Amino acid sequence: MNFLVSFWGLLVRQVDFWGTWRDVLHRRGDSGVVDAVAWVVEGVNNAGYEVPLRAIARVIASKTGGDPVLLAREFIEEVKSRLTPMPCAVEFLRWAKEAGKVAVVSNTPCRCFPELFLEPAALPSTRL
Repeated sequence: MNFLVSFWGLLVRQVDFWGTWRDVLHRRGDSGVVDAVAWVVEGVNNAGYEVPLRAIARVIASKTGGDPVLLAREFIEEVKSRLTPMPCAVEFLRWAKEAGKVAVVSNTPCRCFPELFLEPAALPSTRL
């Protein structure tokens, strides 16, 4: 048996990315830029294109004077701390893996989020 599983909503509760960006930048004293960046990124996403996390970090860094690599790392760590598994998600994935092949799909701006979720559960991830 093969399984195609949605990451957000089925395995993990949805994380408010813009709220997370606000919290990261608030600690740095500059969360005002998030709404403007979010407006542009959401417009691009609505046109059918995904804006990668590193691009979002670069734009925010250009507006706040921060280092985009450090901002992205801080954001990823914050999202990681907010990844909340749905009830029985890990057990389901282990069962499905024993029963066949499992593909986890997501429209997340960083492949790292599904990987961060799967690693502690000892469930290997393979990038496509």
